Amino acid sequence: MQPTILITGATGFLGAHVALELLQSGYHVKGTFRNQASQAKAKQIFGYYENGFSLFDKVEWVSVDMLDYSEVLMAMQGVQYVVHTAAEVSFNPQFKNRIIENNTLMASYVVDAAIEAGVKKLCHISSIAALGSTINGEPITEETKLASVKDQSAYSTSKFYAEMEVWRAINSGLNAVILNPSVILGAGDWKTSSSTFISSIAKGLSFYSKGVTGFVDVRDVARASRLALESDISAERFILSSENINYYDLFCSIAKGLSKPVPRYKAYPFLIKAIAAFSGFYSYITGKEPLVTPQSARSAWRKSYYSGKKFETQFNFKYTPISETVDFACTGYLNSNRKK
Repeated sequence: MQPTILITGATGFLGAHVALELLQSGYHVKGTFRNQASQAKAKQIFGYYENGFSLFDKVEWVSVDMLDYSEVLMAMQGVQYVVHTAAEVSFNPQFKNRIIENNTLMASYVVDAAIEAGVKKLCHISSIAALGSTINGEPITEETKLASVKDQSAYSTSKFYAEMEVWRAINSGLNAVILNPSVILGAGDWKTSSSTFISSIAKGLSFYSKGVTGFVDVRDVARASRLALESDISAERFILSSENINYYDLFCSIAKGLSKPVPRYKAYPFLIKAIAAFSGFYSYITGKEPLVTPQSARSAWRKSYYSGKKFETQFNFKYTPISETVDFACTGYLNSNRKK
């Protein structure tokens, strides 16, 4: 009988792909969810893959309030391994303190419950947002430390503090590994996460920037989480990043995959900053998520290069070329719209 693996946030873009990967590998998967709407989004993601719907029905779904320790502990009963993907995401400055507090608390509950329940190993999926930056275009590695959380987004800060909880638990004896994926691309629900790159260009996005960052296929992150759990490696972190690409080239690749015009207008820093200022004011008045934040305005032109070689070397891992990722995601988007 295969071990049971609990996935927190199993209905999210990444969590659903992790569940799919583990089910395809023969594991019994237990997945946390918030509501039926989130389950419907996960089922949509499963539908992009062969036998996806039948695999979706094999998940043991458990409703868990991730901010209630007793519920988290209950979900871990009978579980041998855990993949923690759950996180609250918001870039609305009004919710900054809540995002930091909730994501940090979630991580602390997950690791403490894992220790109490006798879980064999935990894979914590963090983000490159928890890492620092370098100068002169040097690649960012696992050793690049975040100097300060000042001027970081609430999400970045929360990811950093969540990692600190995992390291605390490792020092207390928890067998755990941390993965730091770069920007994750793939077929999602098209309204959240980086899947909005696809839908935005499909709707005629005209602006681009020359910023550079790392990108990785969501299926690679899911596969990496399985390999990390199956390995004897513990108390280490790994960046997951396939390629460093500028936004213009990525957007052109997506436009080609969708048979749409490429973005024509360069969004200069002063323009993005002005949009961020207006977006922040609009968000304050309406309570809705800002379209552009000061942090995203800066990152739009920042050139950050990430190295995923450590995981590649230690696990004999081959990343999916981002061109293939884009082609698959664009095909998924086009097919999903044909069905409507």
